[in-house]
Amino acid sequence: QVRKRRPPVPALGSARPSCGPALLPHAMGLHFSRDAWKDSSGCCCAGQRKQAAEVGKACPDMPPPPTPTPLPKCEVAAAVKFAGTPIGGEHIAERRWRPFCCRRRRLHQSAAPLLLGAASYSPPEKGEAAALLAMKDGLGEAGLEALREELAPGETEDVCLLRFLRAREFRVEAALSMLRKTLAWRRERGISSLASKSREEIAGCDGQVLAEHLPWWHQGFDREGRPVFIKLYGQTNLPLLLKHTTVGRMTLLHVRENERAARLCGEQTLQLGREVSQATFIIDAQGWDPAYMRSKDALRHAMEIAVVDQDHYPERLAQVVIVNAPYVVCLFWRMLSVVIDRKTQAKVKIFSERSAWEPVLHELIDPDELPGEFGGSAPSRRFEA
Repeated sequence: QVRKRRPPVPALGSARPSCGPALLPHAMGLHFSRDAWKDSSGCCCAGQRKQAAEVGKACPDMPPPPTPTPLPKCEVAAAVKFAGTPIGGEHIAERRWRPFCCRRRRLHQSAAPLLLGAASYSPPEKGEAAALLAMKDGLGEAGLEALREELAPGETEDVCLLRFLRAREFRVEAALSMLRKTLAWRRERGISSLASKSREEIAGCDGQVLAEHLPWWHQGFDREGRPVFIKLYGQTNLPLLLKHTTVGRMTLLHVRENERAARLCGEQTLQLGREVSQATFIIDAQGWDPAYMRSKDALRHAMEIAVVDQDHYPERLAQVVIVNAPYVVCLFWRMLSVVIDRKTQAKVKIFSERSAWEPVLHELIDPDELPGEFGGSAPSRRFEA
């Protein structure tokens, strides 16, 4: 059989059969009924339509388009508002549209981002308000009551639900599963009470040992009003600490800091009148012991806190800046990153030279909030409770 060759595509503006519109109505938020295109004469040339889509113009000799009818809106609740700022939106119902053309029926799927740009093009999917309603329906009244009991002071249930939805890219069933596991974990471990306990009570050892060999503290707030925590991991003496406590207790200490961060976010939300749900962390790795690379306890502890943060504190992390990092820290991070999702990995920045990390810190945090060793003028709160 002899295969017929496709005739060459003439340039735009040359004589050719009348073709359908290159601008796609669906990409512009409009809907045309299928019957509206049956009067178009001839066959739309796929090559010309693609060229026209790329330059964003319609074919000169195409017939006038029919009158568009707006898409119907879904029956969803109004957008959720927080402090006067909408954080949800209405959802436009999806109505599948295909151009009346015998070739390249999927052209509109690839042309839509070209016409409107990636920023303005949004695929037809559930909006935040619809996803929130679906989450609440899935939890039921009993589940919502359990959620309210576990909320940090100052945090609303909608803000909490949105954190889990964002962590699962608004896949409602996945977000519900994650939230149910978190609520069960919090009930079994009594997590809500950890923030009110002292570090000595949780670790079961003297506070001076923790201050010297496991130094971390809340220092202030960044330029967005988020709490800032400083951790001196380079001064952490894990073998000595394990003589006084256990890896499990150290993980609970990390959970306590997460609970304190959540409460500080709630206080900032009430004080600033806008949502604050994330924290910024500075980790100083100067003096980090390379022997931790071979320590099973160190790797276990690091993986435990990574899993806890990822599974039970979604969207709580704004930024992690690791400063004064020797090369072995980068190797340790590679080992640890196997249990961390890519979204969280993108929030971690590692620097070795002060000339590189100090401008980054000053961009995130006002120097008046930073202690002197990090290029600021504020007193250190290291030994405060």
